[in-house]
Amino acid sequence: MLKCLSYILRLTDKWLGTSLTRYGWAMYFGNTGAVDTRTRTNVCVRCGSGHSAEALRQANLVTRFGFLQRYRCPGCGAANLFLEDGS
Repeated sequence: MLKCLSYILRLTDKWLGTSLTRYGWAMYFGNTGAVDTRTRTNVCVRCGSGHSAEALRQANLVTRFGFLQRYRCPGCGAANLFLEDGS
């Protein structure tokens, strides 16, 4: 159920330009160098880690699930519904 709700809200964000699924935080102390601040659309429903669509595809973690696509989280192995990054 959480997987489906998360997917529907992410699609809504993409289509309507809303930010219903945007969350997160970060703290940096000292010299961190370059920090990647791009939004991650694919966030695991179990462990909460975000992954870029490109990285998931390169690791061959994206598969077809009927007319949808899904991926296995590289961190915890949970099945999640997949969306391309960006709007």
